[in-house]
Amino acid sequence: MSKQQEIKAMEVLGKIMHVEENTWLLPSLSDPAKYHTVSRNGENYECDCAGFGFTQNCYHLVAVKMVNKLQS
Repeated sequence: MSKQQEIKAMEVLGKIMHVEENTWLLPSLSDPAKYHTVSRNGENYECDCAGFGFTQNCYHLVAVKMVNKLQS
């Protein structure tokens, strides 16, 4: 996780919506009208944002992992 991802993740922490057992919706910081879906399959996480498509990591995943770590 990069420092930039961590900072952005902190910005959306309070805005995470847990919609199903392994699915979360998080707002886009670049477009407030848009949300991204993070899903978990076992230990693997995926996000539908463009950043994840390029790097297999994004601030949405970082935020969900932070919340899950705090809850465990």
